Parts: sequence; C-alpha cells; structure tokens
Amino acid sequence: MKATLRVLSIGSPEACNAVCDALLVRQRSCLTVASSANSLYAVSTPAPFDVAVLHPSLSVLEMRDAGALIRSRWPTTRILAIAYSVNDLESPLFDVWREPGITCHAMLSLLERMAMDRHVAESAKSKLAQVRSL
Repeated sequence: MKATLRVLSIGSPEACNAVCDALLVRQRSCLTVASSANSLYAVSTPAPFDVAVLHPSLSVLEMRDAGALIRSRWPTTRILAIAYSVNDLESPLFDVWREPGITCHAMLSLLERMAMDRHVAESAKSKLAQVRSL
C-alpha cells in the first residue's frame, strides 16, 4: 500500500487544478491549496508536506517568499517551482523546477519521486543522528 502523498499547492485555483487532476488518479493523497504566499500563514498543518508546488500564477517575488516560508515552517518539504524561466528562480529554496504544461501523468510521477527523495533523505538523516549518538 502506498503512503499518503501530502501536497501543498500554491497559486490561482486554475493553476492548482493540474495538481488536483494528477492526484485524482492516486488512491492515497492529501492536497492543501493556498492562493498566495501570504495565505500560507493561515495553513495550520504542523506536519510537513511531502511536496509544495508553486505555480506560475505567482510572481517571482511571491515564489521566493513562499519558498522561504515553506523552508522555515516545513524544512524537509521538497519544493517544485513551475515557472517560465529558471533564471528567475535560481535559488537553493527550490528543489526542482519545470515549465508550465506538464501532463497529469508526468506531474504525478514527479510528485511521487520528490516525495520518495524526501523520505530517503529523512531516513538517512535519522540514521546519521543515531550513529553520532553512539
């Protein structure tokens, strides 16, 4: 059984539909939607998301603000920025970027891969902490 995929999608409702459509084919998923970087302050979930998706309906400044807030509140969350130009988003805040127009199948595959990377990194960090405590 697949683990629940926890996704945070930030952008206009129309832009967030691509993530929603991708997750509809997956049995276990949880989608939280925020319309802007500022609306992230109202998200009260203490548990980290697997992936946060920033849509091109956000300005570059909003994407950076959202990325910084996500990194501070949920530091293990992987961030996918969907944007027209990678030059605008060269930043360690973002783990992956893609151009708009990604298909539902490709979106789901990417979200699952990013979530798996997050879990592997957390597991490795936990094991390293255990070894250091010996």
